[in-house]
Amino acid sequence: MSVPQQHAAGDVDAKGLEVVETIFRDLRDRRFLKWIFDERGDACFIANFADGEPLKGLDLEVQGEIKASWQAIISKALTPASQAHLRVKPLEWKQVALDSHEWNWLAVAKAETPFGTYSIEKHTKGFLRVMFGTQRVSHFEPGQRAEAEASAQRDLEARIRAALAATATEGSDRG
Repeated sequence: MSVPQQHAAGDVDAKGLEVVETIFRDLRDRRFLKWIFDERGDACFIANFADGEPLKGLDLEVQGEIKASWQAIISKALTPASQAHLRVKPLEWKQVALDSHEWNWLAVAKAETPFGTYSIEKHTKGFLRVMFGTQRVSHFEPGQRAEAEASAQRDLEARIRAALAATATEGSDRG
């Protein structure tokens, strides 16, 4: 998870907890419920049942479990479904007949994207380079084809993420 995604998830969790705390404050202001959800937990004596067993507030551990459960429910509801499962589709590499681009460099594989073409080119001495169009992305030692493909994938993901912008929620003053 990238740093912006972590912050967004943290913001949703914080907002979820804020909602849960508001609900608990409301519960604690209600007639009977205020005793059940008392901040002193099971130290809050309410009354005795007919058999003499004491009725006490929910212990703080149980209240904490309720809060955590509600926070997870609320945080999930606050996370837009469109953000929850997005990922960048992996590049699909196709072998190409040796295609000369520059002196001593031959394209050996290409991956088309809606934004341009990635290519892995091999030098006559075995070195590899990843290109996006005419822009060099990275350079590798001989035999590092998997690393070159992974580098192209990271570059594509970085380009896409750089083009995305978070949308402000209704009532938010952040843009």
